[in-house]
Amino acid sequence: MSELTGMIEGLEDSIRVPFLLHYQGYKYQEIADYLDLPLGTVKSRIFFARKELKDLIQKRYPRLALEAEG
Repeated sequence: MSELTGMIEGLEDSIRVPFLLHYQGYKYQEIADYLDLPLGTVKSRIFFARKELKDLIQKRYPRLALEAEG
């Protein structure tokens, strides 16, 4: 869990903050209102945070990526 936390902390603030708010249970519109951003921007940033985390995990644990494909 600490490795995952470290990966999340390593994300750029622009994608980390919306991702963490979404993880904490806030809805997209609530995040958009809180950060004063368009809804589409919030959705994109959360998508990019997920993608970057997925890539980081696959690089660190390539065997997991192979098992998921098989």
